[in-house]
Amino acid sequence: MTRIAITPALLLTAASLAASSADASVLPRDLIGSILSGVLSTSQQILTSGLQLGSSSSSTSCASGNTVALTGSGSHNVAGSVSNAGTIFFGQQGSASGSMSSTWSDGSLTNNAGATFQLNDFNGTAGSSYSWTLGSFANSGLIQWCSTGSGSYALKCSSGSCTNNGNIVFEQGSSCGWANTQQASGLSQSITHNGCMMLRNSAFTASQNYLGSGCWSIDAGSSLWFNAGTGSKNIASGAKCLNGHSINFPAGSSGGTLRLDSDVYSNFGATIYGFGTKSTLQFPDTINGVSYSGSTLTVNFGSIIFTTATMKLNVGAGYSGSWKYNNPISGYSTVTYSGTVPANSAPGTCSPSVSACGASGPSVPVVSSTSTSSSSTATATSTTTSSTTTSSSTATTSSATTSSTSSSSTTSSSTATSSSSSTTTSSSSTSTSSTTSSSASSTPTINGSTFDYGGVSFPGCFYDAAGSGGARTFSGASTSSPSMTNEYCANFCGSKSYKYSATEYGQECFCSNTAPTKTEGATCGMTCAGNAQETCGGSWSMTVFNNGAFPDTGSKLSSNYATYGSTGGCYADTVSSRTFSAYSFTSPNMTVELCASTCSGKGHAFSGTEYATECYCSDTIPGATSTACNMQCGGAQYETCGGPGALSVVVDNNIAHSDSPTCANLPSGWAVCQEGQKVSGGKCVSA
Repeated sequence: MTRIAITPALLLTAASLAASSADASVLPRDLIGSILSGVLSTSQQILTSGLQLGSSSSSTSCASGNTVALTGSGSHNVAGSVSNAGTIFFGQQGSASGSMSSTWSDGSLTNNAGATFQLNDFNGTAGSSYSWTLGSFANSGLIQWCSTGSGSYALKCSSGSCTNNGNIVFEQGSSCGWANTQQASGLSQSITHNGCMMLRNSAFTASQNYLGSGCWSIDAGSSLWFNAGTGSKNIASGAKCLNGHSINFPAGSSGGTLRLDSDVYSNFGATIYGFGTKSTLQFPDTINGVSYSGSTLTVNFGSIIFTTATMKLNVGAGYSGSWKYNNPISGYSTVTYSGTVPANSAPGTCSPSVSACGASGPSVPVVSSTSTSSSSTATATSTTTSSTTTSSSTATTSSATTSSTSSSSTTSSSTATSSSSSTTTSSSSTSTSSTTSSSASSTPTINGSTFDYGGVSFPGCFYDAAGSGGARTFSGASTSSPSMTNEYCANFCGSKSYKYSATEYGQECFCSNTAPTKTEGATCGMTCAGNAQETCGGSWSMTVFNNGAFPDTGSKLSSNYATYGSTGGCYADTVSSRTFSAYSFTSPNMTVELCASTCSGKGHAFSGTEYATECYCSDTIPGATSTACNMQCGGAQYETCGGPGALSVVVDNNIAHSDSPTCANLPSGWAVCQEGQKVSGGKCVSA
């Protein structure tokens, strides 16, 4: 007889349930019938058909380093709240035909940094259907949906708490979407996208605007359509849709299509990278001319005589070939390019290292099967807990099911223990049998009641710039939890070596090494999900704590250097038109001091670190400010070296420079500013 101890996520097959005469109180709470839930701290592959992950009004979690694979045939639905720090996999290991489906219509998902949630119908023979509608959504890891045929993918949110800071990959999807079901003009219900949405041989339709500074990757064979809703839903008055976003054609000359509806012509804010000789732009209106200058592609619409609309697209500098347009008798008008494709590098966010979906499931132990072609073994362990009593029951059933051989059935003895301590209960991660005894420690958790890194309140309630279409004010690590407290958030950020933590919207947590500054528009009044006696920010509002155990993030520059400007020295940059272009270099050991001293040595007053390892020098002042400086320096863990498209700027006051506008003889208080800026105090600032 074989005994298998599975702790604490368990399975009961129909045969083992029938063999047990115990009442429901001794059945496993983790998996009853066809539901797998609870704390999943053991790697396992389960072949039960139609197995569901989680249950309504309950929480399910997958521990870091563990893989849980549901690979039986048919649907694998999800319910309740799921927090994933490991790998969760849905597939059809034993199915020879048909397709897999997955629905989720309640609860929330927190997919942490380093975690993977993959739906991969690698053994199906028809297009898969995945449809998730979540009350809240926070992804900092990888969500990957795949199908062997033409899949239908719908990822939806139903609240204002929907954020992607990681990667979402759709493969082999003929109809893909990602939307907030409560779309409306304004920002009340929105999606914040700071990561990468990657399309591989898929067709995606966007029906609303997205906040943040994320990237959209259109691989060969894929199409991305921003329809009318993109230009009208979830946009602040006077703002641009997809402002600060990037659209990348990673395959270069290998294809990909971007379709733009007329409602986005006048307010399109994204930058396009990698447009190649087989890439295509599509429009619903007749084109009467295209032109290219600098980094701007201008497309005019109308008749031969009259132009009725114009769209300007930032496609990057260096295109020396020809741009052509075509107006077919039916269908969409197109713009293509022929000639040399310039090497305009997209932000690092656009190029995550994500392997294509494989043709098999993960290599983890199979713990159960409903197949009738082989013997099946199931082990049931249950823990019921109250403030006074703990009990445990273990049952094992084994049977041979082939008709040509003799069969036997053995049921192990059941053991039960109880204690009556008013202060002690057993851990759900312990199982006991008559022949073996094992103990697994519970999944490490972040302390939510005390400050482990000397956290102290940072006075004030601060505004999150994502609320007005910008990047997150705190754009370092992030998480969310139904157990959120200010201590929990401070300890999470501290574990990631961040000095500042911010709770927001009751259950969200964001980290930074740069102190916040803006308080206007912030209202902190939401109680913490894990402690109603604490305040955890509000809508686009942050309650901030300072982890005093970490050193001050200010650089150790000599007295002649100073952070430039009044907003923490963070300024916007673009790859196609560098803000600082006098000199540049990169180093994996980059620090603020290294960059500043190098620029000073070359006679340049201004230095700017960017994307952790890059340095840029200039003789003139920077332009628009940014809030995206949140990356740790490659050579100094507690210093900030800009961010994606953002410069941390320092000025050497020993080198002659001017803070005045570059045009001479302007009246006092006047300045020449870039688009998106305004004049304040004789200087250019963000509008």
